Amino acid sequence: MPFGPWPGASTSVNGVTGAVEIALQYRDFFSQDWQLPDAAFPDPVPGTLATVGGLRVVQLANGVTQGVSWTDTVPKGDIQQSGVDPGWARIYLTSAANVLPGAVKAVGLRLSWRTLYNNQPISGWATITLTDIAIPNSVDWQYDRQDFILGFGVGEIGTEKGAVIQFELSRIPPAAGVDLPGDLNLVRVGFRWTRLQQ
Repeated sequence: MPFGPWPGASTSVNGVTGAVEIALQYRDFFSQDWQLPDAAFPDPVPGTLATVGGLRVVQLANGVTQGVSWTDTVPKGDIQQSGVDPGWARIYLTSAANVLPGAVKAVGLRLSWRTLYNNQPISGWATITLTDIAIPNSVDWQYDRQDFILGFGVGEIGTEKGAVIQFELSRIPPAAGVDLPGDLNLVRVGFRWTRLQQ
């Protein structure tokens, strides 16, 4: 299945006409990089680590909000938060239905994060509800993505250059459509930090 934007995601560079992407950092996170949530997380019920077809995955069930966590470092490059030529981030997911859905279904996801500031208390958690993923009647792997402007407004990721940032990705009921029955198998999360320049 070809790689493409999430349903409803921006097909331009965050809607900025004539902008050029300058990638500052990209990392992939797999099972060996993941932490299972506990009481310190907004969604404390962890997903289940499993092996599917020889691949180590985390399984996120329907009917209960389960999460998986990873830790990244915000690049020290020239990321501007909001304003002219804003920085932005993109999350990539590689996932599949665990069993044949029988028809097109949907998966809702929520992204939470907190920042470990230098010589300050750790920040509280902030969250964004992501665009639903459409799951076809297939158990094949699919690639999805969504973009975020860096800033402290609604729907934006606010943090500090060079800081450690902890994320949690949680499965929630979709905003529309029929929830995927059973587990969503997640094999990879990618995270890209980018600056826009006009």
